Amino acid sequence: MPRKYKRKTDRVSTPLEELERAVKEVQQGKTIRQVGKEMKICRMTIKRYMDKKKIGEVTKPGYERTAVSKRVFNENMEKELADHIKTLAAMFHGIGVMKCRELAFEFAQRNSIDMPASWTRDEKAGPDWFNAFKARYHLACRVPEATSLGRATAFNKHNVGEFFDNLSKVMDRYSFPPHMMYNMDETGVTTVQTPKQVVTEKGKKQVGSVTSAERGELVTVACAVNATGNAVPPMFIFPRVRFKDSQKGV
Repeated sequence: MPRKYKRKTDRVSTPLEELERAVKEVQQGKTIRQVGKEMKICRMTIKRYMDKKKIGEVTKPGYERTAVSKRVFNENMEKELADHIKTLAAMFHGIGVMKCRELAFEFAQRNSIDMPASWTRDEKAGPDWFNAFKARYHLACRVPEATSLGRATAFNKHNVGEFFDNLSKVMDRYSFPPHMMYNMDETGVTTVQTPKQVVTEKGKKQVGSVTSAERGELVTVACAVNATGNAVPPMFIFPRVRFKDSQKGV
């Protein structure tokens, strides 16, 4: 189970606006200790903030995060890796979790980057790194839908543009009303139901459930809905039966 850090103290909880107001109070003649008691802020927090403001602009309170400095990749390299993973998924050739971790290890090895010893031992990035990387770049693990090569290659800019050009020409010529424009899609339904989980004796090797058959046939269901929200009854397309020539006269 990947680790997830939980805060154990309320340090660095003072808003930046409160610290700015405290600094103005000190600049008006009050002591840091006095302002800290009035505003219920630790005096050392105010002092550290004032010291940082003398050096340069402060965008956030508290110490600099050590996790950023200890990252294996810098921000540009992580973004390049995340963009590559997203591009592979967009091209219908997405990679799994283990392959992503192996890719990160190879990326670090090719660029001669210092990495944890566990990366070198396992020849892949660690699960904690991957979960943090996934959260930083809005990645998620999804089960892909099976897509044929013909559909994947046909869906491109040229074909989609040609389809909408033809659609606009037909609409300009005939001016179909909304109730005459239907969108149809099909799905597959099996004739055998998948049994649900049941409660049985622990340690039993085989558990069965009665169904109409062990292997059913796939029936195609086509549904159509028009632009006004009306639908036609679903159409069931059953698999055809192939008859032999000797059976035609029977």
